[in-house]
Amino acid sequence: MEIENKSYSAPVLPVPGTLLLPGTTIRLKDLSRTDIHRLQEDLFVAVPVRSESGRDTWKDTDFYNYGVTCMITSVEDSDATAVTLQRVQIVQMIGGRFPAAVYELAADQEDLDDRAVQDMLGYIRNLVKEISSRIRGGERIARIAEGYSDINQLITYLAQYMPLSAQERFELLEMDSVKERCLHFIDLLLRQKEMISLNLEMQEKLSGEASKYYKEQALRRQIQALKEELEETTGEADGDRDDSFGARIMASDMPEEIQEAMLEEARKLENQSQAGPETDNIRTYLEFALSLPWKKEPVQEADLDRAREILNSRHYGMDKVKERIVQHLAVMRLRKTNKGSALLLVGPPGTGKTSLGKSIAEALDRPYVRMSLGGVRDESEIRGHRRTYVGSMAGRVLQSMKKAGQTNPVMILDEVDKLMQGGFSGDPAAAMLEVLDPEQNDTFSDHYLDQPYDLSDVFFIATANSLDTIPGPLLDRMEVIEVPSYTGEEKFHIAHDHLIPEVLRDHGIEKDQLVITDAAIETLVDNYTMEAGCRGLKKRIATIARHESEKILKDGRVTVEAANLEEILGPV
Repeated sequence: MEIENKSYSAPVLPVPGTLLLPGTTIRLKDLSRTDIHRLQEDLFVAVPVRSESGRDTWKDTDFYNYGVTCMITSVEDSDATAVTLQRVQIVQMIGGRFPAAVYELAADQEDLDDRAVQDMLGYIRNLVKEISSRIRGGERIARIAEGYSDINQLITYLAQYMPLSAQERFELLEMDSVKERCLHFIDLLLRQKEMISLNLEMQEKLSGEASKYYKEQALRRQIQALKEELEETTGEADGDRDDSFGARIMASDMPEEIQEAMLEEARKLENQSQAGPETDNIRTYLEFALSLPWKKEPVQEADLDRAREILNSRHYGMDKVKERIVQHLAVMRLRKTNKGSALLLVGPPGTGKTSLGKSIAEALDRPYVRMSLGGVRDESEIRGHRRTYVGSMAGRVLQSMKKAGQTNPVMILDEVDKLMQGGFSGDPAAAMLEVLDPEQNDTFSDHYLDQPYDLSDVFFIATANSLDTIPGPLLDRMEVIEVPSYTGEEKFHIAHDHLIPEVLRDHGIEKDQLVITDAAIETLVDNYTMEAGCRGLKKRIATIARHESEKILKDGRVTVEAANLEEILGPV
């Protein structure tokens, strides 16, 4: 019934999962008697739905805004056959159990002449032949496709065999231009062709790998049968294994119970196929375990005079801090043991806490390793991942021990105050408790290694800017040494004796090529740095070196006076 200018109303049939185009035939299944009676009265509109699942009550938002007018041509029990007539655009949808719509006609734009239509049909048929040759039952599809002479009918027939989304089906219906619809459908066909080719390549590859795996398994069974027939002893078999991981494990300094566990892993590896999924995991695990230092180092007495000399040559001032460190080393010497301990150096940024740790390692003649803890939020960063996880690896503690190569390194735990609080991924601060506790760390448990590891000989030195964010239990396991801010005089000497030579060396400048006067250093300290440490001071000296580099290349030697600083660094 006509309502207004070129607008019509009709009952709506929701159609999920079917491409609707004019001039085609559609099968309607499992209709109720009410639906059949309602749709047989006159024309009805078939409209694609956004969801594949039917509803008892439809809303206007459940439908797309284009459809096709239809007429039922035959009915058999609860099924019906209908022919689609013309594309329409929905103006208003009336929802409910039996939806209806107000619509306007939207005729196809016939922008292909007969020759172009035949070319399109031929190209699509050729594509279908190529695709059909690679899939089971494809010959039938290609044969039926040859019989279609209407482009819309061919597209509708082929679409039922393609994994198109509801949106992609709607886009084909929505297009006014027959030419654009054909080109878009060809793009979809080409995509389907590429997907089939990729799937076939993957299947061939997997089939080849499976054949190789089964062949290896059969060969292994034959070898085992031959060994049994030759009555080879278990000892001889063990000897064969000793040529690889077994020998390396037996020759290592692992404790006996850990050796047994590793030998068991080696036996698993021997029984695995080379292409088996666990082979690489076990091999990587054994390689890591063998790369860890297990041998206990002999007791070394700390040379206190040498330690004091190194600390004094590397760090100006900080007399109380250096005295505390020497006292700590004296206690370690009295105990006559390699048992490590945990120091916590607390102070402002740039006061030399990390470099103090490096000096202590040199004084003790031990390896130096650094582990940054700032921003760590996952417990597995400390303890590692369990081997059941894909891409699992050991935690930072054991990775650092591997890097150190000895069981008694000096390990710097940098920025321990910036460990993130525990959350979904566990509490890294809680994991550090076992690392630093001398009563527990001789049997430290890493999830990846899954065997106790002795950290008791490690000398841990943690650094922090503040004590406020360090949990109490963690703080209780460390001896706190406060590193104070530098005075102006200390900054002057540090700049003169340490920073300027280091900056000149970094910039490739000889000592006599750039001279910064004492007055310039004093002005630099008093007017251009307000920090507790010396990082900003070093940056200012580096700025001077860069600024004067061109003059050095021209003149060969440059002297920086206090009066030159404003030109180089700007006003105070």
